[in-house]
Formats: sequence, structure tokens, C-alpha cells
Amino acid sequence: MRDWITIKIKLDRDKNEISRYQFNETTTDSNGRVLDETEYNEDSSVSCKRIYRYFEDGSVKEYVEYDPMNELIERHVYLENEAGEIEKVVYEYGNGHKVIKQFSFSELGLADTATLYNENDLVMGYETYVFNEKGEVIERIDSDEENVETLKYLNAYDGNGNVTEERKFVEGELTEVTFYTYDSTGKITKKELSNKKDGFSMVDEYNYDGRGNQVHNVTFQNGALIFENKCTYDQNDHLLTEEFFEIDFWEKKVTRHEKLLHLSKS
Repeated sequence: MRDWITIKIKLDRDKNEISRYQFNETTTDSNGRVLDETEYNEDSSVSCKRIYRYFEDGSVKEYVEYDPMNELIERHVYLENEAGEIEKVVYEYGNGHKVIKQFSFSELGLADTATLYNENDLVMGYETYVFNEKGEVIERIDSDEENVETLKYLNAYDGNGNVTEERKFVEGELTEVTFYTYDSTGKITKKELSNKKDGFSMVDEYNYDGRGNQVHNVTFQNGALIFENKCTYDQNDHLLTEEFFEIDFWEKKVTRHEKLLHLSKS
């Protein structure tokens, strides 16, 4: 295991330091996966705590978040069947509310369904997944408790199994179209979203170093830069620094300019 602390440095327009404080404390396992983390406010008080547990394949088995008084905010628990497939997910919230997602599998494996229940075991809705012959999800349909469609996604893929196009429908109306571009290693290099309902576009662009670490990403809304992040790594590919710059598109003002320093304690 390894312990890390993250220092947040707030910057002005000229990148001069305004203030700094310990923002985060994290413990990771030998594979670099976060086991637990504590987030702090600027006055050093605890903001929240999170715990992560994993299956052998590295996927999340349990996620828990607590408030500063160690009261539950939310918990996600993933349960596998004998074949190693997720058959149930339980979402639990601090107010006592629960959402239980129970998966069922067809014999052909082409259209699996998830039924959502609340803490009183009453049906809240359904999710239906349609697969192509490669096992890729080409359609997802969300329905209410009366099985009336409320949301639908249609996906297209490239030859490497990467999603290249996603279409989102709300109550039968096309609201968003998103295109994805990848490099030769399968890492995403561009995401282009067109919002048909509200008439705006979002473009995310990503760059990587020779070892595959993301070193730069930017976001444009209607062609205007609204977000930028620059990252650096050590020789072992551990994240060392991140510098964020964010602008409110509508008010045309900087909402965040800060740098994070990730420091090893061990």
C-alpha cells in the first residue's frame, strides 16, 4: 500500500499563488487503486470520506461515502453470480432510501434486463440492453414502473470495440448525439457532443505522453475554451501535478484556476 496527500493551490490569472491547503489524503494498493480517501475543506475540516473495495479483476465491488460526522452519504454494493457477472447492485443513501438493480440474463445473451426496486421492494423501472453478435451494447432503453420508455441510447462501434457514436433519446425525441475518436492504442482523443434540444456543442480533446498517461485535455463549448487540465507524472507513471483552468461560458468569468500537487507519504 501507499499513502498520498494532495495539496490544492489556488492561482490568480497570472498563475501567482493565492493560497494552499491539504485537499486530500489517499491510500492506494499495490496496483494503484484507491482504497480510501479523505477530502478536506480549506479550513482543514473534513469534507467527506470514501472507501473503495474491488473484485479480483479490478472492478469496483463496494464504494462508500461518509460525511464529516461519519454518517452515510451513499453506498454502492456490486454482487456477482457464479459466472462472475454482476447480477445485483444496491445503492443505499443516508436518508434510508435504496435503489436495488437486479439483472436478468436471456439464454441467448442478446437482450438483458435490469429491474429497479426501492427499499420497499416496489418496482421503480426497468433497463433493457440489446447486444450485437459481438456482445456490444447497441441499444439501452430505460422505462418507468409501467414499462413506458423514458430514455434510450443507441451506440455504434469501431472494429476494436470502441463506441464511436452515441445517440440519446428522451421520451422518443433525439436530444444528443456524441461522436468519439481514438488513437491506435484505443485511448480516446476527442469527444464531440451536439445537444439538439438546447442547441449547443461540447468538444473534449485529450493528449497523452509516450507511456499512455493523459497529459492534457481541453473542453470547448460552441468553439470557446471553457476548461483545461495539464498533468505531469514521475518515472513510475504516478500522477504528480494537475493544473485546472475553468471558465463559466455564460458569465464569461474564471470559476476555477488551481493546481493540485500529489505527494507520496511513503
